Amino acid sequence: MTEWIAVGYALLAMLQDLSGRRISNWFLLAGWLSGGVLALGQSLPGGLLQYLGGALLPLVLLFILFYFRMMGAGDIKLLSVLGGFLGIQASLSLLIGSFLAGAVISVVLLSVTGSWFRRFRFFYRYVCNYRATGLRIPYRPEGGSIAEVHFAVPVFVAVVLLKGGVF
Repeated sequence: MTEWIAVGYALLAMLQDLSGRRISNWFLLAGWLSGGVLALGQSLPGGLLQYLGGALLPLVLLFILFYFRMMGAGDIKLLSVLGGFLGIQASLSLLIGSFLAGAVISVVLLSVTGSWFRRFRFFYRYVCNYRATGLRIPYRPEGGSIAEVHFAVPVFVAVVLLKGGVF
């Protein structure tokens, strides 16, 4: 049952991200609270410990990407909410699946737009700029990019694949 809740949350978060380029903090807070209530009521497999572990895992593992502004806080918080519903092991599978789905989507977008070289050059300049100045600027080209991936999309794909037993 909690896997279906995770699918629903991921779907709604994806729609928010696609329409407004952000995921509401109130929506995420509601997810954490409902997951905590389910864990306390033992409706989540493994109870509170699995909930907390699944929710904390994405925060700990992905902090470095947030620190360098390569990943948005809303995406990490979404993975935390979903990890709470799914538990520690499934949370790790969700992280791996999300990044794999994101990689596939990125390869398709980079191939379709022909922007491989431009994106690699942007990454190289980003790293060089950080090394030279120590400034952490958002990792997003000015004006956005057609090859930009809203990370809630691969997260949704990964939750659906996880629910379907693909990994």
